[in-house]
Amino acid sequence: MHPATLITLANKEDSPTYAEAMSGPGAPGFLKAMENEINTLIEMDAFEIAGYKKSMSAISSAWAFKRKRYPGGSARKLKARACARGLEQKEGTGCSEAFAPAAQWAPARAIDRKSTRL
Repeated sequence: MHPATLITLANKEDSPTYAEAMSGPGAPGFLKAMENEINTLIEMDAFEIAGYKKSMSAISSAWAFKRKRYPGGSARKLKARACARGLEQKEGTGCSEAFAPAAQWAPARAIDRKSTRL
């Protein structure tokens, strides 16, 4: 078997779907991680609860799960992240601003290249 196949299989086990996370032995830990994620988002004032009207367009969301491991392979931490599906957002509809927690690599590379020349 090719080594890349083993990596893929290991990642699949450590990144379960919602159904797999909720039906597996780690379900209580993943539920606790989901609760922590929601509480963190509330503390950060990341969203507000609003009434839904038929004229509105809602963006769906999904849960992303991750099982972090110690080098020996035993489970260290269960993580859950709430992810809004921002690609569903239509410009000019429903909101005036959009934010993405992602960095562009070009400025980072430029800084890195300048620092190595000094």
